[in-house]
Amino acid sequence: MSYSHFLFWDETLIDPMNSIYNSVESFYSKSTSKNVTIIRENDRIEILFPVYKFIFTLNKEDWVQEESKDIAETFGKNRTDYNRISNSQKRIEFYGEEDFNMDYFNDYLLILENIQREMHVTIFDTDNGKFF
Repeated sequence: MSYSHFLFWDETLIDPMNSIYNSVESFYSKSTSKNVTIIRENDRIEILFPVYKFIFTLNKEDWVQEESKDIAETFGKNRTDYNRISNSQKRIEFYGEEDFNMDYFNDYLLILENIQREMHVTIFDTDNGKFF
C-alpha cells in the first residue's frame, strides 16, 4: 500500500507549507520514541524515518486549477467545500512510498488528521477517488 493525497485549503492562508511543517514538527516533538527527521526545502517537506519517508509538495502549476475543477465535478459535487476544491489554483500533494506491511499506516493517519484539524483542509485520496 502506498499513500497519495491532494490537500485543498483556503488559499488566503499565506503559507500552507509552513503550517504543515509546524504541525508535523509539533506532533513528532511530542512523540520522542520515534527516530524522525523533518526537512523543509522551499515547497517540499520530507518526513524521514530510518527506512521510510512521506513527502509534501506544493504544486502551483497552471493545470492544477483545471484538474481541481474536474475532481470537484467528478467526486465532490454535493460537498459543502465544493467551491474550495473547484477554485483551487494550488494544492499540496502528499505521498508515502509503498508500505507493504503497513508499518507507517498510523503515522500516515495521524499526520493527515492533525493537518486536517489544524488547517481545515480538504483531503482527497487520489488512489481511491474519495475524500478523507
